[in-house]
Amino acid sequence: IKMEGKRSGCWVCEGALEKLDKFAEMAVKSAKGIHFSTFLVGTKPPKKILENEEKLWERTGIEYCEPIKGEINREVGKLVEAKLNIRADFKRPERSGGRFERGDRGRDSRPRRR
Repeated sequence: IKMEGKRSGCWVCEGALEKLDKFAEMAVKSAKGIHFSTFLVGTKPPKKILENEEKLWERTGIEYCEPIKGEINREVGKLVEAKLNIRADFKRPERSGGRFERGDRGRDSRPRRR
């Protein structure tokens, strides 16, 4: 899921964590018509969010923490899992990838068919 859009609320995530359900809906919509029994969600946060995260780590002196990308992947994965009633498989997913755009650009790419 490639996330783009305007900044809101949180200066680190720029509102991405408030839109997890929207990202999950985009994934579910994109998977329509594709048969699979397991999956894995991957995201591509904008460079600005990753830079903000680095700034936070530097300011607070945090040495060990989970990157925001991992948090987003996990939480969107849980939502997709519940919506599709299909389990996420972190080691050997049958379906992974796909690219989803955040915003009102009106284009969702489909996962590649194998």
